[in-house]
Amino acid sequence: MALEKSEESESAKTLICMIRGLKSSKDSLCCALKEQGLIEYEIFSFDFKPQNEKSKMIFGDIDTKIVSNFHDIIWVPIEGGEEYWNLPLRSTSYGDNQTLKNAKYAVIDTGSSTMALAEDNFLELMQSILDTGLECGFFIDEKFVACAAPNGFKDFPVFTMNINGHLFDMDPEDYLACEDDICVILVYNLGDRVVVDRETIVLGVNFLRKYYTVFDIEKSRVGIYGHKINAKTSAFEGLLFLSLIALFVL
Repeated sequence: MALEKSEESESAKTLICMIRGLKSSKDSLCCALKEQGLIEYEIFSFDFKPQNEKSKMIFGDIDTKIVSNFHDIIWVPIEGGEEYWNLPLRSTSYGDNQTLKNAKYAVIDTGSSTMALAEDNFLELMQSILDTGLECGFFIDEKFVACAAPNGFKDFPVFTMNINGHLFDMDPEDYLACEDDICVILVYNLGDRVVVDRETIVLGVNFLRKYYTVFDIEKSRVGIYGHKINAKTSAFEGLLFLSLIALFVL
């Protein structure tokens, strides 16, 4: 059963058990679908595409056009409470150097367009970027960072997360928006907003574009499958997104 991504489906994410505390609620759409015998498994999955392609969401099963069976998916158990889809984060590295040393959890969030970090973690990651020798600066009320990069994506290393013993890479094309010799780091500084603490990083749509993600409510786990070859965010998409953000934070 598939549902194409739309503004309506995005705004109704609480009805589809994105907030794990609702998993036993009768208001939950995916739970109700199983009770009515319309789906076999109490799961849902997302396949996010670039803006010029249609994304989709599937209830009750995996997308067999992407992955043929459940065994090909890396399954990660939920840890750290019932409210969010918290995945155990063992370590993170930026190139050859470890970063975000205090982070213990990664939260999958379809409502976040980019990765988002508490301010301490944001500054630590930005320092890791500066340590590569690039010239960078804050903009949009210090919520984002842009760097002078004569070689574009080639000037940046891979960002790697060890999630429950499995390595997931974000290539420069996945976390940057580049135009000419300027690259914007698509990581949002949450500042002093009490959304997540320094033990948690939020993985948004740029992660979901690269990895097909399955949310298994019954078994309290998330499945991740790296089927995407090119999850690149175009400069136009990235700069359009940042322009929209500027309307709210300036």
